[in-house]
Amino acid sequence: MVLRDGFERLKSEEIRWGVLSVNFSSEWIRGIAGVGEEVQVIANSVDEEGIIRGPNVIQEEVMATCDGKLKGLRELVKSLGGNGMEKVIYVGDSGTDLECLVEDGIVGVVMSTDGESSLMKTLARIGVDVRYVKDYDIGFAGLYWVRDFVELLNSPLFK
Repeated sequence: MVLRDGFERLKSEEIRWGVLSVNFSSEWIRGIAGVGEEVQVIANSVDEEGIIRGPNVIQEEVMATCDGKLKGLRELVKSLGGNGMEKVIYVGDSGTDLECLVEDGIVGVVMSTDGESSLMKTLARIGVDVRYVKDYDIGFAGLYWVRDFVELLNSPLFK
């Protein structure tokens, strides 16, 4: 897991946010990312017997697919509350993020070092329009990509 530039700044912003992961345990994420219980982490965990357990919020044994992650996103958005008028930005970097990135009502942002990641290639192959955030257009209805959290936090998407 790579903590991209700007992650510490993201943590200091006065926003509600959380983490979804199919590849890393909730305990590992909390340790590496340095986030406390105030940040909701929806991920698998490993019990004391070494058995992988899915997150309780999605009622599945193990969260391992796009569908599981989408269920997790929906639960995360619900748990963060609000009146439904808030902007929800989803940042993803792998194939398991696909459904979350294109979910209705979500501003999808792909994290890619150079815009050439396997996720970016998959999105191009299936016809999803993805623009670099520096080419922001208020009328654009597709996804954007950023290199790191600095670009996201400085972009019009985050305003």
